[in-house]
Amino acid sequence: MDCSNIRIATDRLILLSADVGYAPAVLSEYKYPVTLYMNHPPADGIVTLEARMIERKKHMEQGLMLYLIVLLRKNLEFIGSFALEDLKEANPEMGGWLKKGAQGQGYGKEIVTALKAWSDDHLNYQYIIWHCAQANVASCKLAELLNGRTVRAYRKTNQTGYTWDYLEYHIPK
Repeated sequence: MDCSNIRIATDRLILLSADVGYAPAVLSEYKYPVTLYMNHPPADGIVTLEARMIERKKHMEQGLMLYLIVLLRKNLEFIGSFALEDLKEANPEMGGWLKKGAQGQGYGKEIVTALKAWSDDHLNYQYIIWHCAQANVASCKLAELLNGRTVRAYRKTNQTGYTWDYLEYHIPK
């Protein structure tokens, strides 16, 4: 399934398949402290980020991933990005981030609930994998909201150079 033109609407949000036109917004918001628990570091510049987004667009066209930009419905303000990866596998992986000013307002709950519902309707999977640093309590709560259960704990140094105790959740279909 081509995932390059997906639109998911909730009461307060619009989730759109990512487009390189959002690169400046992503670049300005995906930085410390947002990246503290994230596996991938921020891009070193707009050219690098645009190249990454173009590559992800190809993966979406091939049905390998769904990379979403999250906008507030009321004014189309960019607030973050979420993704489902490994869509052709039995167990895709979900994750994402919200800009600092959008955290703590229930947007994460709204996003993961909508993304899980989309997955249930469009994907054939056993469970969704959700990895998060144990110290990232908000992320752990999102997995648990979706009835995720911890199946593995491990220590990892992420690509941003931080070492954390991680949890792997399995979220059932």
